[in-house]
Amino acid sequence: MVETLVAAGLLVALVLPVFSLFSTGMAVAGTADNRTAAYSLAAGELAKAESVPYAQAGFTSSNCPSHGGNSCVAAVNPPTPPVLVPATTVVQGGKAFTVTTYIVWVDAPGGSYSQAYKQVTAVVSWRDRGGSPQVTETTLLYPGGLGPYSTPGRTS
Repeated sequence: MVETLVAAGLLVALVLPVFSLFSTGMAVAGTADNRTAAYSLAAGELAKAESVPYAQAGFTSSNCPSHGGNSCVAAVNPPTPPVLVPATTVVQGGKAFTVTTYIVWVDAPGGSYSQAYKQVTAVVSWRDRGGSPQVTETTLLYPGGLGPYSTPGRTS
């Protein structure tokens, strides 16, 4: 009888840490799933931006006056004409993700051409037990096929 109790006690002492590891492993897998879903959403936003004709991607001079610099938060898949939009919430796999897409002008390397490209940045955030993680993906848009770049007010 004593041997049975000792064996049962050893079994419990050995199995309890295994269950703890299993629980931790499941939590880590859930975090990885959320991160993978967030990267997928961010990549989707960049793909949307790349599929829109360059002139319609984000903003125009009429709807995005200078905000103390060269940046403007704008719609990626805008109506005509494009309008500024707030972040959106997407539910995927039962988890709510906040997706914010920024489109800003960037200068050509060396600063010789201002506002040469549009840079699209997708930021996806969510809440989990570790806080509020986020992922960020960025791409550049250039109107290709239009010949040499000319700055506003200058022609090539």
